[in-house]
Formats: sequence, C-alpha cells, structure tokens
Amino acid sequence: MSLRFAALNGLLFAKTESFLAPHPNVFYGQYPIKKQKKSSWLDAAMQGINKLSSTVFKPQGKTHKVMLNRVHASHKIIETLSDAVLDKFIIDIKCQLHRKGLKDELVCRAFAIIKEVAKRELNMSHYDSQLTGGWIMMQGKIAEMQTGEGKTLTATLPVGCGAMASMPVHVVTVNDYLVERDAELMRPVYERLGLTVGCVIDGMSDEERQQAYRCDITYCTSQQVTFDYLRDRLTLKKFTTELDLKISSLYQTSPVQDKLLLRGLSFVVVDEIDSVFIDEARTPLILSSKSENNQQEELHREAIWLARQLDNTIYYLIESRSKQVTLTEHGENYLKELTANMQGLWSGERRSKILVQQALSALHCYEKDVNYIVEEGQIQIIDENTGRSMPDRSWEAGLHQMIEEKEGCEQTGQNQTIARISYQKFFSRYLKLSGMTGTALEVSGELWRTYGLSTCQVPTHKPLQR
Repeated sequence: MSLRFAALNGLLFAKTESFLAPHPNVFYGQYPIKKQKKSSWLDAAMQGINKLSSTVFKPQGKTHKVMLNRVHASHKIIETLSDAVLDKFIIDIKCQLHRKGLKDELVCRAFAIIKEVAKRELNMSHYDSQLTGGWIMMQGKIAEMQTGEGKTLTATLPVGCGAMASMPVHVVTVNDYLVERDAELMRPVYERLGLTVGCVIDGMSDEERQQAYRCDITYCTSQQVTFDYLRDRLTLKKFTTELDLKISSLYQTSPVQDKLLLRGLSFVVVDEIDSVFIDEARTPLILSSKSENNQQEELHREAIWLARQLDNTIYYLIESRSKQVTLTEHGENYLKELTANMQGLWSGERRSKILVQQALSALHCYEKDVNYIVEEGQIQIIDENTGRSMPDRSWEAGLHQMIEEKEGCEQTGQNQTIARISYQKFFSRYLKLSGMTGTALEVSGELWRTYGLSTCQVPTHKPLQR
C-alpha cells in the first residue's frame, strides 16, 4: 500500500468515523470505550493529516458561516411550528441521528431545534457565538469562549445533540454546586427534547449513582466520574473480551451490566477543560481498600514509641511546607541504639529510618483541630481549602495509622491501592471528547500533543471590555 493511498484511505475513514455516534450497541459493545493501542509512524502521520484537514483545507470561518446559515434557515421554519408539531420534529430528528449518525445537516437541524426549545422553555435564545461554540465541540474540539458568553447554555447544543443521537453524555464541571446548578438550569430544555438528566455528587449511594448514569445526560465532576470508572474497571477485570461479558450475563442471575455504574465512555463535554486536562492531568486518582494486618499495627505502634524517644530537635529536621522530617546524624545514631535488640523490620537500617521519620511527621507536622479532628474515636482529615472534615479520606504509607496511634485511637486498616489512573489517561478513553474554557489558547499546544484536541477561539457576542 503506497503512502499516498494510505493517507487518502485514512482521510476517508476519519470522515466516515466522524459521523458515528458511539453508544452501547452491537458495534461498540455494552461498555463503549476507546481501545488503547501503541501508535505507529503511520498513525502519527494520519493524526497530522487529519489535523491539517480540519484547519487548512477547511477554513474555520467559512465552515462556521455555512453552519450558521443552515441553522438559521432551519430555525426560521421551526419557530413557526406549534408545540405539538415541534414535538414531532424532535422525535424525527432523534430517529435520524440514531440511524444516520452525526452528519452535518442533521447536527444543524438539531441545533435549530435546541435553539427553539431553549427559547420556549427558558426564554433564552442561542447567539451565533454560542452556536459556533457548540459546533466546535460537536467536532470534538475545544471552544475558547470569553467569560460572560454563556457557556452553560452553549453546552446544551453538543450535549443535547449527542444525547438525541443515543450517546450517553457526561457533562463534567468543577464542583458539586455547579453540577446541580447547571443540571437544574438546563433540565427544562433537555426534558422537552425527551431526554433524562441525572447528577452525580459526593455522598451518593451506588444505586443513586447507577440511576444517574442511566440517564441520557449526566452532570458530574471529573473526580466522581473517574473514581466510578475505576470501580467499573475492577468489575470488568475478569472479562478479557466483549464476548466474555455477554456470555457471563447469560448465565448469571444478576448480569454484570447490572453491577456497573457507567454505560461506558461515549461522549464527554468538559467545562474549564484546561484546569482538568493540564493543571491536574498527571495527578493519580487512587482507589484503595482497607487491609487488616496485626503486624502492621504493631509496627506503627513501635514507630510512634521510637519517635517519642527522639525528643530533642538535635535528632531531626522539620520541613514545614512539605510536612516531612529528616533524621540528623545524631538521630540516625540514636535510632541504631534504640533498635539494636529489636527484631523484624527494625533490623533493617533503611526501613527503620523511613518508618521513624514518618512517625516523627505524625507527631510534629500534623496538628489536631488544624490538619485533622478526632470524631468518635476516628481521625478525620480537614480539607485545607474548605476547612471541612473528610471522613472518607485517609493519609497513605501508614501516616494515618500513626496519627491514630498518636491520639490513642484504634488503628484502622491501612489503605492498599487496587486501581489507579490519571485524568490524562482517563479522558483519553472517551470515544468523543470535547470541552470549553476561557483560556485554552495559552496551552493549546499541550492539549494537542497530549489529547489530539484542537482549540478554536469563538468570536465574542458582547464587545470585550478593556
């Protein structure tokens, strides 16, 4: 196969693939997700060609103008319809999107319908800048929109269109307050389109989460959806293929699908995308479980006892900012004396030093009612940003258990990592990925290199205030 033919074939496939609306079905499977594979030189070449095809061969201004003309032409007809006839139009566009996919003419018609529904239900009409932003996201790109341009309303376009095409859509925003607020603000639009809306926030039960993810549109934070995906991954771990998953469902009284929280990773729209994709991209999210180990408990108890013997600052140095303690030469020598007749891990010099330094941190770097509280015999971490306690969080590497020992609490099991993933790897597994922000152009190069996401600046509706 010649490179020229391969390039042409790749472009044709990319064009066809762009129409598809990935959702749970025979083609995508019961849990749609982008397969991870190693990129070859040809894949890299195709990525470059596809990027060129969307920026060089199709000038953005011209493409957006064609889209706007189509939307306005459709809207002129739709705005004259009665409510009953509009409802029939909605049913028709949903059927066509489901059968034919996200073809440009269908997306434009869907945008016109969503624009009219927002006008009737919320008395809010999408401006051209918002239609442009929605179109950019529908193409799997990042829309850079200035503050005050109405990003919440803009999101209804790709979100509503994607959901009408049968894709389970996740709308990711920065905190639980905005999750609930945005979902409730836009609920009348989605429900008029015949779509269900759910929210996932901290403190929800598995049943509540599952019900929310079963909706056509689910609002959530990046942290909530990532942890729920990790939990699903543990459930799916024993099934190596989609066929294994289907066969198991035939023979189990409670099918595996009933235990899963998500319905796969089909389409996500991320608000303030740069803060998640760049600022927190490599931060690992860790799913852990408690382990019961009597030997570990005794080890933590002995570490605190030894740390209390090192009761002079000539033995250690404290780094306040990082909350770490380092033994001085005097401290190391004294620790050798203290552990000379001790057995087990204490016979190893390096391990002894690490454990005691952690215990010294527990004693001197973490303060009651500042870094944690003691509530009913349990240590609860205080969030430095909000000042609220977090009963479901714990420190790692035995630190939490050493603080429990310090405060005379019963030691809980130490956390063991059972699954972990970064935001960068997680969001790369969505089959269709897009978002919006006010500052993406500053990091557009990194967003392209890491995620293959192009960034487009949306012309403002309101004049900029300088």
